[in-house]
Amino acid sequence: MAAIEWHRVAARDELGEGDVKTVLAGRALVVLTFHEGRYGALDNRCPHENAPLGEGFIENGWLVCPLHRYEFDPHDGHPSPTFDEGPPAWPVELRDDGVYVGVENLAAAYGEARAAFLAATDAAVALIDATAGAREVLIDWRRAAVTGTEVEPPAGLPRAVAAADLPDALAIARALRAWHDAHDAMRLAYNRIPREEKPSVARPPEKYPSPPPASGPMLTFG
Repeated sequence: MAAIEWHRVAARDELGEGDVKTVLAGRALVVLTFHEGRYGALDNRCPHENAPLGEGFIENGWLVCPLHRYEFDPHDGHPSPTFDEGPPAWPVELRDDGVYVGVENLAAAYGEARAAFLAATDAAVALIDATAGAREVLIDWRRAAVTGTEVEPPAGLPRAVAAADLPDALAIARALRAWHDAHDAMRLAYNRIPREEKPSVARPPEKYPSPPPASGPMLTFG
């Protein structure tokens, strides 16, 4: 996780061997378990049909979902052979004053993803500007994918440029792919922030900025 916040969720001796309890760590609903002398903390939702794992039980070393009896490792969420997906696991620390669970700071994770997108934008611009003839071939580099290289272009882009027509094609293809991927990661991180908390963070910068007003200087990329 990019950034975590620690929350006290239980007293040190609150759970006994084989106990399962639903706790709140910040805004995250977590199932806290104690098995074989170790605590575990998993997302409370079963990945099968979102059943509350905190209402389950430990049997034969597995945390058993109360709805369809899917089984997961109570420490790391790894599924048994009966299922191919497990719930996310959160880090746990046993401290002097109790049991703490670390959950992801979604706003901080978005901030890191936003910074990565801006850095990828700067890197792509710098490479294109440093490559003679690149802007002439990439009429609109922001939307371009490059074909004919070992790097597959992102799906669904509106146009492509043949590598034979582009100086330093492979490096530019990789830079553009990293830029597109960074934008997708930034948007995903933003959308994970709860609706009521979104006003406290800056909106993501547009992937394809709107043209400036007609009265101002026009920016061109050709």
